[in-house]
Amino acid sequence: MSECISLSFEYLPLPNPPLEIPDFPAQPPNNLDILNRQALGISSIDAAGFLYRLELVTEDFEPSYIKRHIAPEAEREKWLSKNIEEISERILILQIKDWLYSALDEESPDTDRWYLSVSTLIGLSLKGSNIVESEGFNLFNSIIFARKPGE
Repeated sequence: MSECISLSFEYLPLPNPPLEIPDFPAQPPNNLDILNRQALGISSIDAAGFLYRLELVTEDFEPSYIKRHIAPEAEREKWLSKNIEEISERILILQIKDWLYSALDEESPDTDRWYLSVSTLIGLSLKGSNIVESEGFNLFNSIIFARKPGE
């Protein structure tokens, strides 16, 4: 996550949020360290959210032979280790969706989550992630139309 945020900060200024509360205008992060600390802080506090996202990714993308294996737990560990890069990117995409959901809430948009989600998404794109290539279209639509993902 830090690598993605750093990449996005390195190449271009982050876009301002499309929604914000007039009394509390968005404060774009002027320091990469602040944004990284926010992302790591939120992620470390939300351990249950991480485990939930890991479970979603595992359920959706785990090959069927693992469930039929004589030792499925050991085989699952091998599969997770072998595919850690793809799995971590898929978890990041789910995290970005959650952050965008908060950031694009018309009642009370969370501008901090906006900058976190956009910087991570831009960083993943700059990194050349195949996951963003295949699943990023809906996220970019959410950003373009200022609508929560899935609406």
